[in-house]
Amino acid sequence: MNSKITNINRFLIRVYFGEIKNDNLLENKIQIAINKAYLDFCRTLHEFSKEKEHDDILVDSKLYLKNKILELTKEQKPNQNFYDNWHRQTCDNIIKFFPLTKNYFHYGQAQKWINMTLKYLFVLEVSELNNMLAFLHVPIDNIILDKLKNRQMDYPKFETPWSKIDNYDKYINFQKWLRGQFPNQIPMDTEFKLWME
Repeated sequence: MNSKITNINRFLIRVYFGEIKNDNLLENKIQIAINKAYLDFCRTLHEFSKEKEHDDILVDSKLYLKNKILELTKEQKPNQNFYDNWHRQTCDNIIKFFPLTKNYFHYGQAQKWINMTLKYLFVLEVSELNNMLAFLHVPIDNIILDKLKNRQMDYPKFETPWSKIDNYDKYINFQKWLRGQFPNQIPMDTEFKLWME
């Protein structure tokens, strides 16, 4: 039965993520997760597809994110403070890849890209990140906000749609609030449960 479940899991992963090559397996999984996560929010990048340097910006920002995640795999003794600082720095730097004068890219999009990438890496069973699981952030999007609203939870509101969150302090305050509401759960476990409701 276990081999049947394993084959079913492999099939579902291949259908959802595509083929994962075994050479440089870790890097291939990270790249696949980054690409899939980008598709989760790219519809919010209005007019970005018309940007003259669109392709170069994507290549450079994806490479940066991959290298930052590879850094995480090497961290031996992470804690929440370490991860929160890593996350903020990574958001700040990803935003800088996009033309600031065009106002394409915000913390809302950066957090979604990073958080969904890491979520997908756990689905892809990247064991090199197991020591980070307890510290990861919940991806903020309409689904999670609606689930909290359905539970009649008085969560910290944003003045903009999630994709346009432009203040990291407001973003991290939401994450801290969520951790406080579910104190005995790993945030990603909370997210999986909320998402499945």
